[in-house]
Amino acid sequence: MKKKILSTFIVLSIVTFQFLCFGELFFRGYSDVYAWSQTAIGDVNADGVINSSDYSLMKRYILRFITDFPADDDMWVGDVNGDNVINSTDYNYLKRYLLRMINEFPKNSNTPAPTFTPTPTPTPTLHQRLHQRRLALLLQALKRAITVTDIFLPELQNRN
Repeated sequence: MKKKILSTFIVLSIVTFQFLCFGELFFRGYSDVYAWSQTAIGDVNADGVINSSDYSLMKRYILRFITDFPADDDMWVGDVNGDNVINSTDYNYLKRYLLRMINEFPKNSNTPAPTFTPTPTPTPTLHQRLHQRRLALLLQALKRAITVTDIFLPELQNRN
């Protein structure tokens, strides 16, 4: 009987201790939740607003008067077009954003910024080169025929 009471007391003590220590987390949720918020793209001075101050700082960065931005992640806030380089293109996008010519930066949108990819000019095959040569010869022959007709046509008309 003593063992049963003692074991019940120990179990209740352990349950009570756990409830007092960890019960708040399980029954009420986490009381201290820290949210990680990322600085907005284009907000290089991390003041929460994209304005002319950011524009000025980006200009100074591009001209190498400063080496980094006040924001924690320079590449995230400064590279507004998403090409992993902070350059004059980003500066122009920021200007267009401030002038309300665009509503969002290309990095924010789902469609990537257009990139130029040169395509090589295909080398023509033998068949294509022969065809081009035939067309050139035919064109020359037509030009000669027109020239000959222009020369002899007035004489033919005068005979009638």
